[in-house]
Amino acid sequence: MHLARIPLYKSNLKYFLVALFVLAFLITTLVNQVHAEIEGLQKITITPSIELKMKPGQASSGKVPLINESSTPLTFSLQVKDITVDNNKGIPKIVTSSQLQILSEWIRLSETEVTLKPGERVELTYFIELPKNLLPGGYYASILYQSSPAKDTNSNTQVKTQLGTLIYLTVEGDYLKDAFLKSFNLPSFQEKGPIKPSFEIQNGGTIHIRPKTKLRINSFMHDEVTIELTEHNIFPGASLLYETEYGTKNMIGLYTVDLEASYGDLDGQKITFQRTILVFPWKIALLILFIVNGIIFLGGAFLHSRRQKNRSVMPNNGIPHPFPTPKS
Repeated sequence: MHLARIPLYKSNLKYFLVALFVLAFLITTLVNQVHAEIEGLQKITITPSIELKMKPGQASSGKVPLINESSTPLTFSLQVKDITVDNNKGIPKIVTSSQLQILSEWIRLSETEVTLKPGERVELTYFIELPKNLLPGGYYASILYQSSPAKDTNSNTQVKTQLGTLIYLTVEGDYLKDAFLKSFNLPSFQEKGPIKPSFEIQNGGTIHIRPKTKLRINSFMHDEVTIELTEHNIFPGASLLYETEYGTKNMIGLYTVDLEASYGDLDGQKITFQRTILVFPWKIALLILFIVNGIIFLGGAFLHSRRQKNRSVMPNNGIPHPFPTPKS
């Protein structure tokens, strides 16, 4: 039996090479386009937050920088919205209810739309005028920057980016500054490390707080360790969850965790709490105890068998029996 050979003519080889070249060209073009889209991502620099203190009826103004660090011109739409926090992660959200929009009504911007060239910087001016009968406490809003490619560019990118500058306004007066420990989660016993204390601080006042929080961990086997946690603002009526961990998987001993959170300069504006946890690998200890008991049992059985063997060879502790066993 002979296998048939399919001839590959020069014309077929030419078509194959042409198709391969076209495919390589399309792949290269697609990769370059994707790379250009990545390189053209919008890069913007803004001021993350502004802390202000004002009195009722006072007017003030300030500037916030805005920089276009991308490679294409960008157009920014600017607006002011009130914000609040309704979660324990500290993530602000825009207030949508018109009944809760307060601070945004007292803020005006010098521009509502601005176009910046690549690398261009502009300083936007904001104006704040407070009512005279305003109650003391904290008020919060955000200057929102929504960017998109400028209309006169040929960019096909339709990505819109929205960032914001948070405004923390404290209206001076007889406001309440208070906080308390809402929860502290750490078991009293666990088999292995690390230990992972977590706790939640609730703002019970009418102004935002920024607690300076630290944990001190003590053990009779180790020196004291202090863990300073990152500071975050907590809005009035909101709580913030703190999470951290200490140690490694292989831990043993009794550990005392002391919490200290200071949220003000006055005496009493401090939260303290203590919790003790025992870390003990009971499964490993039980296995070791079982092995040790097994060794002791086997060793005792071996010694006992040796003694029995010695007694059978020389009874009465080596003293000959007075009545020899008669021979059969």
